[in-house]
Amino acid sequence: MAANPEHDSDIIIDMEPAQNPASDPTSPEGKGVVVAVGEKSVEAYHEIAYVPEPEDLPEPPCTTNVLQNFGVVNERNRLRRVSKYLDPWAEEDDEQAQTLQKLRRWRDVRNTGIWGRVKAAVGMGKATGETGSSRPGDEELEKLVLHHFPAPGEFPVRIVDFGPDGSKKYEVSLKTCLDEFIHEKPADVHVRWIYAPVGPGLISSCFDDLFLNAGKRQTKVLGAGKKAWPYLAIESLSFRQRESYMQMRDVFSILGTDTPTNASLRARLDKRKSEGMGEALATDLAWRCEHLGMESGFWDLVYDLVPYHLTQISTQETTAGPKDIVDPNGAGHIYQTLWSHPSFQNGQLVRTMVWNYHREDGMLLTMGAPCGVEYLDKDFDKWLGQSKRRREDNEEASVFAFLCKRFEKSGTRDWPQKTVEYFLIYLLTEVAASPHNIRQGRALTRLTVAYKQIVEKLKLRRYDRFRRHESIALVRDFLTCQDELTCICNVMRGRLTLLENLESFLSEIDPDREGKADNEDPVSPTQCESALGRVQWALPLVKEQLSICEALLVDLRLSTEALFQLKSIEQNELAIVAESQNKAILVFTAVTVIFLPLSFFTSYFGMNLADMEDPSKNESWFWRVCGVVGVLLVVLTSSWAFRQELRERFFGNGCMTAPSADVMIPDPGRDVDMNNPNAVAPLGSCGDSGGSYPGVSGDQEPPSQGSADQPASPGSSIEIPNVVGQLIAFFLVAAISVAILNGLD
Repeated sequence: MAANPEHDSDIIIDMEPAQNPASDPTSPEGKGVVVAVGEKSVEAYHEIAYVPEPEDLPEPPCTTNVLQNFGVVNERNRLRRVSKYLDPWAEEDDEQAQTLQKLRRWRDVRNTGIWGRVKAAVGMGKATGETGSSRPGDEELEKLVLHHFPAPGEFPVRIVDFGPDGSKKYEVSLKTCLDEFIHEKPADVHVRWIYAPVGPGLISSCFDDLFLNAGKRQTKVLGAGKKAWPYLAIESLSFRQRESYMQMRDVFSILGTDTPTNASLRARLDKRKSEGMGEALATDLAWRCEHLGMESGFWDLVYDLVPYHLTQISTQETTAGPKDIVDPNGAGHIYQTLWSHPSFQNGQLVRTMVWNYHREDGMLLTMGAPCGVEYLDKDFDKWLGQSKRRREDNEEASVFAFLCKRFEKSGTRDWPQKTVEYFLIYLLTEVAASPHNIRQGRALTRLTVAYKQIVEKLKLRRYDRFRRHESIALVRDFLTCQDELTCICNVMRGRLTLLENLESFLSEIDPDREGKADNEDPVSPTQCESALGRVQWALPLVKEQLSICEALLVDLRLSTEALFQLKSIEQNELAIVAESQNKAILVFTAVTVIFLPLSFFTSYFGMNLADMEDPSKNESWFWRVCGVVGVLLVVLTSSWAFRQELRERFFGNGCMTAPSADVMIPDPGRDVDMNNPNAVAPLGSCGDSGGSYPGVSGDQEPPSQGSADQPASPGSSIEIPNVVGQLIAFFLVAAISVAILNGLD
């Protein structure tokens, strides 16, 4: 195969900066330049994740010296003050969000029991605005699915050729990439970088196998690599918008299940998957599925595009295969204490393993789930709200977009070594330092500082008076924050190990260069550090973050122990008070049990029935009337006693249900802030108190932290047993019956 596009292949989008006109984005000239295949000329704005920018825009400086060259950052911000906020694909995102809302309403109606379905059938929801509860059509749902989960052969792959005079960027489908770009690179290109936003499943396994077999395999050991597998991986932390993350999970949970309702849609998606895959990928996939004993349906190949929730798994394997992958859609809950911080209340912190495969001929393949926001600045919320396609080209949000822009004009001209190994180390160190707020001059709270403030808020809440629901919610926040810090520490330890191995490896290769070239003044503003300098820049950042998170974790664990001790002492005091109350109630109950029957019988037999010597109604009539009244009272009493079970049976739980009962969503009626950490209501709480639990309605008691037989907390109200209530009802029936007979006769 040729290194460049051939006739009759897919359209390839050229983003060479010298050809990009700086004009109005609404004009044809401002829609980017499309290099056509053959003699065809295609111009489509939506085909390219590109917004026109001024030609005199300087390249962004390296993160290592961005604070020393902040004038360049200010100049870029001035020239891009309009273009960086443009998002041509926002309308498409809004359209698909409306389709998902219809699907969610349909799902909610199905989960509200018999009464909800009757309302939907007769149109009773129109008065309350609950219209549009019908399921969207398969064609509309197919567009929704492909918007979030592209078909395997249609995965967008970005290819960047770095040469001495600049870089050239292409955006092609996975099928075209396998056919045209993985075999060799042009002679005047030093490094060809292929970035495929593919999850860690079957498709990524096929892709890296085809890529490595298409050229000369790498034999050099780099850092911690081994001769048998000399490739490096690093775990990335990035932010997604909470609503966008929930949209992906909801699409998968509703439409990805194998149910009769989804049968026709699954058939359409499987057909789309087969048609656009390509021969090379299809052949390798068929063999791999047979070898591993796995299915190759549409959802089996795309489910891993959802990134892992931060605390879903403790650690990730860097050499895991398709059978070792944990389903990212099975997270128990997605609630994060980070939401309580005002800077991150709209962000979902996720983790992704980034695999890198480099060949001796200068080719590099990078794979990982679609990128999020790794750079923190004052526009953090705006970057979260951008469409996926726009965010992937926003160098102020994404590491991968920054790497494309960083060498857009200079190319490899200022690289100390014009090799694929140097670019790989540049990529690894940039990912290792993120998420950070360096690129825009500390314009947003750092992640570690945010967790410091969250931990301090939790520690202050330890001394609040014991309240059953809120105290349990506080314990949950303590444990959730511990899990988050533990997972962040695990990620940082993996990064630290990788960087330390790279530093040792690079120091052994050229010990004379250590700490020398990087202390000299750069020849030009775009000059890059050496590979060793990049590693030595990233190492202190990772060590600092790890040490801070470990200190916070120790502090939080000690605070949790102190919290349990305080609550235990407080509960013991309440138990002493409750014990005296229980004794008084026991005496009162004993007196009631003794004197209630005596009072009843003395009242019953003490009635004056002298005028009823010859009543017109006989005894059978008495039991017909009193029996019916008694049965009605018993039924009503039993219905009241079991009202919750009957409500759930006939009317549903009244809340949106999720694939997992522990999934938490923000309560739309409240804002999340530092002073109200309970502002996120779990699914099933219907916006009740922040201490509610998943799947438990507002008038139910949440599950205890202890055993199932643990008694209620001291101070809680004591309910009358159902048997005693029915006994009292029987006495009332008898008294009413006698009164009826006495009144009629």
